[in-house]
Amino acid sequence: MLDECMWMRSIWLMNGFMQRSRYYSSGLMAAAVGVWVSFSGAVAQAGDEQVTLPATQEWQQAEGVLAWPSELGIFVAGGQQAELAGELEIFKAEWSEVSKIAVKQGDAKSAHLLIQLDAANNELGAEGYQLEVADQIKLTASTNTGIFYGLQTLSQLAGNADGVMKGKVIDQPQVKQRAFMVDCGRHYFEVEFLEKLMRQMARLKMNVLHLHFTEWNGFRLESDVYPGLASEQAYSKKDIRHLQDYAAKYHIEIVPEIDLPAHATWITNYAPELGFKSPSMRQAKWQGEEANKKDLAWVIDVSKEENREWINKLLNEWIPLFDSQYFHIGGDEWQYDAEKNQAPEMVAAAKAMGYEMPGDIFVHWINEVNELVKSHGKTTQIWNWWNFSPNKKKRNETSIHPAKDIVVNVWNRPRQNAILAEGYPVILTPEEGKDSLYVTPMAGDGKPGDYGYMRPDYLYENWKPILTDQVLGYKVCLWCNKAEHQADEWFEQYYQLPLSVMADRMWGGAKVDSFKSFEKNTEAVRAQLWR
Repeated sequence: MLDECMWMRSIWLMNGFMQRSRYYSSGLMAAAVGVWVSFSGAVAQAGDEQVTLPATQEWQQAEGVLAWPSELGIFVAGGQQAELAGELEIFKAEWSEVSKIAVKQGDAKSAHLLIQLDAANNELGAEGYQLEVADQIKLTASTNTGIFYGLQTLSQLAGNADGVMKGKVIDQPQVKQRAFMVDCGRHYFEVEFLEKLMRQMARLKMNVLHLHFTEWNGFRLESDVYPGLASEQAYSKKDIRHLQDYAAKYHIEIVPEIDLPAHATWITNYAPELGFKSPSMRQAKWQGEEANKKDLAWVIDVSKEENREWINKLLNEWIPLFDSQYFHIGGDEWQYDAEKNQAPEMVAAAKAMGYEMPGDIFVHWINEVNELVKSHGKTTQIWNWWNFSPNKKKRNETSIHPAKDIVVNVWNRPRQNAILAEGYPVILTPEEGKDSLYVTPMAGDGKPGDYGYMRPDYLYENWKPILTDQVLGYKVCLWCNKAEHQADEWFEQYYQLPLSVMADRMWGGAKVDSFKSFEKNTEAVRAQLWR
């Protein structure tokens, strides 16, 4: 049956979902809506419609075309060459690979590309930039990140055979955090693969990589505090330092996650004393036979102070090793009330702690760990789960709530409006529905619209972000359920097109008439970006 499902997936992929294509808008459309119309690829001629991905916010067209030189001379104004050394190094490599045009040092008058970092001119925000093409190309921004994104746009234009249309790009994102989560807990991704992914994300102007390091079947961080806890395939502290340094070069923030107190089967197998004794709190039947076949404990018993201390020692080891302003502690998918009420130790502990409901114990733990995370100068993130009751048989009630300074990753759609109304800062990542942002290749029966399959067509044509300070951003999640043993590259066929769409929509430039047009017309530029 599994082989048949995989065969059906292959047919579906070949029949369209993975068809590579190229995005454009006509010059007339560009003038009408005021957007940048960007490059079309190596076969394009100067004056053709030009494509970037994501599409830029504003394009003011002028007459003429600036031809590419045999060598691209670069001059950085204000003596800021050293400050922009990292951005320039990446640009030179990208530009030379795509255009086959060498890069050289120029002076203010003769340089083809003039770069100016102007911190005082911050109208376009921390990630915005202006790219003006006349007889010289001038790139200005108030931050290194803005310069970096402007250079990414310019690199995409390098595929044109003759040159670039003259005019001015004024560009900035509409969504602040444009995130991609990778499930490294179920499936270990090689360091080199994550490096490649970050290069690709940077070309798409995505700025957050959330790494889900732990799951029921793996713990991917080597621990000195608990020797032997890590899986055979795990990241050393040297790996983590390297990945963060690499991410910083590409203006990406790595948000780490150690998923607790549920999803902890690997941990309770290592330290059995951490698990609940009652069978109802050990099983996670919705996770399938593999996660339950050895009667392993899915959840750590956080009603016990000694177990909470065990967790704290682990977190105190790893939280300081990450540069991110955030640390994600999981905080979801403990058992429902029926199972909690069947566990005498849970009922007794809730009563002893003065709580109305057994589920309050888990929220108590979240708030306690939140204080620990804050003691390290960071902000806690969690998945929403408290008070999520999908039906009458699956109740998950609590009488207390997580602290309001915790960032909630809202994945249960029925809870989204309530959590927003309660005032939590949120990152939205719905698991289901037409605008689902979940990529779970082995879920459903293998076609868009099933659980775990993003709908790039619907998202391109209909998705609209909530643009308030409370919504920090949006996140596409790659989950590796039942795909633990696939090769790293196997997952690319499932997320590359959806992620291209969401990168485009989160940035917020103008759309073309349909998803089919987007898919067809971005073929060349996507091939360039996903290399």
